[in-house]
Amino acid sequence: MLLASLMGVVSPIAQGMTPVGLVQASQESEASTAPFNPDTVPLEQLREGLESGHPSAMMIYASRVAEESDQPETGLFWFYAGQLRWRTRLACHDFEPGGEGALYGAMFATLGPVFNEWAASNIDAWVATINRVNAWDLATEERFEEDKACLEQAQKQRGGMLKLKQSILDNQAKLEAATAAREAGSNDTQSPSG
Repeated sequence: MLLASLMGVVSPIAQGMTPVGLVQASQESEASTAPFNPDTVPLEQLREGLESGHPSAMMIYASRVAEESDQPETGLFWFYAGQLRWRTRLACHDFEPGGEGALYGAMFATLGPVFNEWAASNIDAWVATINRVNAWDLATEERFEEDKACLEQAQKQRGGMLKLKQSILDNQAKLEAATAAREAGSNDTQSPSG
């Protein structure tokens, strides 16, 4: 599972920065001493409180909903929502080296290629998702508590995402050709069924 490769990095931060629903669930189950594991908590429970949760929770949810529920478009939405909110955090706060920035880098390096490859083969969905994420971020007042004062940076980051959308549209033919070549190459390397 994609998420398993991130657990060593994500668990320490995710334990202290869980979505609202997970915090409530852990308070109700005081007998449980097991640490929070975003790879095993029920998906519906992980979804609760994402709007005001740490962006890592959005990316974890994105990975799991795409993989477990076969909903890549929903996963793409939460991947880009998490990316937008996290870039806003990084631009707005002064974090220690190796902390949040490193975690963001690790998650983006692991999940980014998977979601962006899927998106490049579904450009209409990619562009629509970017539009939805931008509209959602503008309309969603709930934010991770530390980030409520970061609205100016949020506006700048949304602008960056809209530039990405324009780049996708400007390079649509190249992206489609690269996807077709990649898919043709993967078909050539598959062993014949026998």
